[in-house]
Amino acid sequence: MSNQQSHPIPVKNNQPLVSVVVPVYNDEKTIEETLASILSQDYKNLEIIVINDGSTDGTSAILSHYNDKVKIIYQANAGSAVARTQGIKSAHGKYIAFIDADDLWVSWKISTQVDFLERHQDIGMVYNKWIELHDDADCLPKSAQDANELFAIDKEKSGWLYTRLLMECIVHTSSVLILKKICDEVGGFDPILRRGQDYDYWLRVSQITQIVKLNNVLSAYWIHSSSITKKAPQTNFEAIVLIKALQQFGLQDQDGTAISSQIMNKRLARCWENFCWQTYKSGQFTKSFSSAVKVLNYRPFYYKGWLYLLGSLTKIIVNVPRRN
Repeated sequence: MSNQQSHPIPVKNNQPLVSVVVPVYNDEKTIEETLASILSQDYKNLEIIVINDGSTDGTSAILSHYNDKVKIIYQANAGSAVARTQGIKSAHGKYIAFIDADDLWVSWKISTQVDFLERHQDIGMVYNKWIELHDDADCLPKSAQDANELFAIDKEKSGWLYTRLLMECIVHTSSVLILKKICDEVGGFDPILRRGQDYDYWLRVSQITQIVKLNNVLSAYWIHSSSITKKAPQTNFEAIVLIKALQQFGLQDQDGTAISSQIMNKRLARCWENFCWQTYKSGQFTKSFSSAVKVLNYRPFYYKGWLYLLGSLTKIIVNVPRRN
C-alpha cells in the first residue's frame, strides 16, 4: 500500500454535486461516527441528506447539532426503503451515494468513484470492495493506493450483472455511487420489503446500466448482534425478491447472457434452505417445515430438503400439547 495520504488526482472546483442519502433509525450510538466519515471526505461538493425515520432514542438530539452541515428530513417510522426513496426525491446531485447510519467510508471513497464514473460515461453505477467491522475501525485503510491500483476493477463482478445478481446479492448499499438519472428511471425502493429492498433495487438497476466494482476497500459496515439481519426472520424476503425479478425480467441479461431454469431452481432451493435453517434454529418449526417443502418443490431429490422436512415434523409432533 502506498504512503499517499489522499486521492492521487487533485480535487477540482468544478466537481459535480454528490447527494449522500443516510437513513437513520435509533442509531444514537453510531450516527456521529458515520457522519464524521462523510464530512471527512476529500471530495467537498456534497449534499448530505439524513432521513430520520421516526427515531425514539437520542438520535434526534444528536442530529440537531448538524443542522448547519446536513439537511435533515423527519418522517414517521416507515423503514429504510421509504427513507432512501425520500432521500432520492430530495436530492439535487448528479450522483447519489448511499450510506447506512452505522457504516463508514474511507476519506477518498467519493472522489475515487466520481472520478471513475466521470471517465466512464457508459457506466451508471459503481460500487467497491468492503469489509465487516466487529470491534473497531482500525482495519479500515488509512491511505489511498496509487492510481493504477485504486481504480482496479473486479471483472467477475462488473458489467451487465442481472444474471450474476440472481445468484447472490454481491452489492453492499453503502458502497454504491449511482447516477441520479438512473435512480429516477428505476423508481423508489420497494416499501413492502423490510429486508432485501436493496437487493431488489440492484436487480432493477442492472436492467438499465452496466455496473462496475472497484476492487479496493472503500467502505465498511458494523456487525451488531441487534442488527435486523441477525434477528430470526419471519418472511423469506430473499425468495420474494427473486420471484419478483424472474416474473419481471426472466433469466436473461441485457447482453444475452442467460442462466438455465435448472440452475435457477437450485438457487431458489438454496434460498429456501437458508430460510429453513434460520427458522428451525429459532424454534419456528412450522415455518421450517413449510420451507423444507419449498426446497423439495425446486429440488425433489435433494437429501437435505428431506432431512429438514423430517426434522421439522419431528419437532412439531414432540411439541404438540398432550391431553391427559
